Amino acid sequence: MEAGTVLGGRYELLRQAGEGGQGLLWQARDRETGDHVAAKLLLMADVKRYQREIRALRLLSPSDRIAAIHDAADHDGRPYLIMGWIEGDSLQEVLRREPLPRLERVLHWTGQICEGLAHAHAEGVFHRDVKPANIMVSPAGDVTLVDFGIARFVDSTFTALPEDRRPIGSYAYLAPERWHEHPGDHLSDLYALGCVLYEMLAGQPPFGFAWRYTDWTRLRDKHLHTSPVPLAQHRSGIPEVLDRLTVRLLAKSPAERSGDAQEVIKQISRLIHPPTTQVGDGSGGDDTPTAVGPYVDPGFIERLRTADVRIQRLNTFPGPDSPATLEAQAERAELIGLSGDVTGAIREYDRIEKLYSRVHGPRHPLTLAILNAGIRWTFARK
Repeated sequence: MEAGTVLGGRYELLRQAGEGGQGLLWQARDRETGDHVAAKLLLMADVKRYQREIRALRLLSPSDRIAAIHDAADHDGRPYLIMGWIEGDSLQEVLRREPLPRLERVLHWTGQICEGLAHAHAEGVFHRDVKPANIMVSPAGDVTLVDFGIARFVDSTFTALPEDRRPIGSYAYLAPERWHEHPGDHLSDLYALGCVLYEMLAGQPPFGFAWRYTDWTRLRDKHLHTSPVPLAQHRSGIPEVLDRLTVRLLAKSPAERSGDAQEVIKQISRLIHPPTTQVGDGSGGDDTPTAVGPYVDPGFIERLRTADVRIQRLNTFPGPDSPATLEAQAERAELIGLSGDVTGAIREYDRIEKLYSRVHGPRHPLTLAILNAGIRWTFARK
């Protein structure tokens, strides 16, 4: 395939946007509507998975959290499907740039992933390959589940494992029962969600990335028999509720996991509340930052997302090293702390201090002001 190829007399391929084990992803233009769409070109060996994905998505009622399928056919004997084009990056790409996202983002993304899973599960569809690469993050910060290529239905029959006994799925996120030839259900999806949540909080999946293993059975054995390293050893400032939730999602026994995706949403919502202790700008008096348990103040959520959009725009023009962009990042760092994520503010100020030092020099007044702001929040955590 090459740019300019027209699928079904309608979808013109514009550029290759990705490549995976199931085939190629292209950005295309719908000649009838003028809209950009995603064209997924499947490997011939994946025809059965392709047919399963079509059925999965067409059975589902519309949801903002699940990529909709618009069309499906063959081109020169090669199957393809057409989905809505989602602007943004995969969560995998986002986490490569920002391995430890702030608490507000973790809660927001986890809640929206659960919304998509709850929607699919309620209609009898299980994703079975929940992982950062299959979660798209829009420029506005909202997520969409994609790639139902190995989805399963409540009423479907399960095909046994292939001859080499390797289950289908992404090994770093694969539930213990899936290694034991279980077809996977909503509880398997919740385990995979737990792996994604752990990665957002720790910077890596519970047992590391699959590419680190030369023998896949070692990763399997860890999913089956080993408890993950406690999150506190990877990162400070994780709310106790979120820590307990992650541990429960990663339970070896499906029966010990959270009941369903809606229950996870309820647990997440417990961390979004107004402050119980006054947190301010550190100028002294009653508004000096005070140590409180990590949480997210709902009054700051929209302000943080507005700050994200503003910084994206400023990074494009006048550029990442401009005074306006640096100032906007410092303002966002302060908002992160004021929102209740003190550890996130410390980490962000530390990152920004390096930028200021590179642009202005380590002894410049602006650099020193950023350094002092980070110190102020460090004392607030003690």
